[in-house]
Amino acid sequence: MHQSIREQLLETVLKANEVDLIRLSAGNISTRLGKDLVAITPGGVKYHQMKVEDISIVDTDGELIDGLAPSSETPMHT
Repeated sequence: MHQSIREQLLETVLKANEVDLIRLSAGNISTRLGKDLVAITPGGVKYHQMKVEDISIVDTDGELIDGLAPSSETPMHT
């Protein structure tokens, strides 16, 4: 589900981590998936250990649709 978007988000996360914009698992990145869904980094997963399927897909109420539990900052992203 949403493989391409998850791949792009993970690539962005890894690039941001490389240039020290985010570190370890502190800092989150998200992107909208149309009108009703958001892809966001999961909570507590170190970026270099994150896999594409770990990326959380939530609805705009923050309810998990797929992936690992989303970041605690999900309300700010939705």
